[in-house]
Amino acid sequence: MVFGTNSASAFSVVPGPLPLLVWSWVPLPATLGGRAGWRPRSDRRPRQHPGDNMPTAKQLADIGYKTFSTSMMLLTVYGGYLCSVRAYHYFQRRSSQRQAAEEQKTSGAL
Repeated sequence: MVFGTNSASAFSVVPGPLPLLVWSWVPLPATLGGRAGWRPRSDRRPRQHPGDNMPTAKQLADIGYKTFSTSMMLLTVYGGYLCSVRAYHYFQRRSSQRQAAEEQKTSGAL
């Protein structure tokens, strides 16, 4: 369907895919008040701008929080490991000292 009399001000409406019920417009000239080159997006996503892929302040805060929490968790696990190794060596040494004391008692009694 074509409206207008001369080609400079004419535009046409072309039906888009029927399931989406989306209409596409041929660009209107700027003299008719339209934005040259504008078409509605058929996938309904917002337009991307050059700075759109930068993280927001909230996303940066979330990343920092998760990084900090992960490092604290790893430090806690490593501290638990060091503590258990120290306790294991303490009980091993105590056991070997008891055993040495027992041997000394039995050998001294003879």
